[in-house]
Amino acid sequence: MRSMSSALFFAALAACNPAEPGVITVTVDGLTGADGLALISEARDAEEDRAVGYSCIPIDSDPFSESEPIRELIGETPCDNGVPLLLEPGLYDITTVTMMGGSQTPEACAYAEVEVDGDVEVEMPALGACE
Repeated sequence: MRSMSSALFFAALAACNPAEPGVITVTVDGLTGADGLALISEARDAEEDRAVGYSCIPIDSDPFSESEPIRELIGETPCDNGVPLLLEPGLYDITTVTMMGGSQTPEACAYAEVEVDGDVEVEMPALGACE
């Protein structure tokens, strides 16, 4: 009896266990020095390199810790967002920034990649210099 190649095996396995849509929840923990700014996160489809959703949280303490789902953009700015966004399975790039409301220049940034296969929480690394 011949064994399946590993690629064929994993393709068959994926067909038996299809990936599921999900909501990405972005978490920051212990953010300091940003009281009074906004924490804005953007999710981009990694394959198509297009923005799919945002979250916006006013930073009202120092240190600051919070979790917020990526939401549908319903207005002109990331802070005009709607309901949590159910995203298709796949890879997404997350960029989180702190910035003054109305500004176009972020003060600090963090980057992460997450795979959606059902609901997923991504804890952002410490914010630092923007690339």
